[in-house]
Amino acid sequence: MTPKHQAARHLAEQGIPVFPVRVNGKKPLSGSNGYRDATTTLAQIDAWWGSADYNVAIYPAPAGLCIIDLDGDEGLENWQRLEDQQPEPILTRAVETPGGGMHLYFKGQLPASAS
Repeated sequence: MTPKHQAARHLAEQGIPVFPVRVNGKKPLSGSNGYRDATTTLAQIDAWWGSADYNVAIYPAPAGLCIIDLDGDEGLENWQRLEDQQPEPILTRAVETPGGGMHLYFKGQLPASAS
């Protein structure tokens, strides 16, 4: 079992629906329904990751999560300014993205946005 397969199972076991995206990419697989195929069903996850070492994508809303995507220096600088205005540190989980940005994970929901 690859690390990505293990990660997909671990997320699903925490109630976070996952789905495969292209190997070394972030686009959904050809012929798939993208996030609409997301599941926490381990048998389906094993079938997907048993055929290739896909990257792992999540569908955060059903798990009660939202993600803020900070792209590039501008996004990181804007986040730093927001943090500097807060009386207490903003606690979250963060993942660096391949493009030099970050994904910040929070409980709750936000509307989808492109900016």
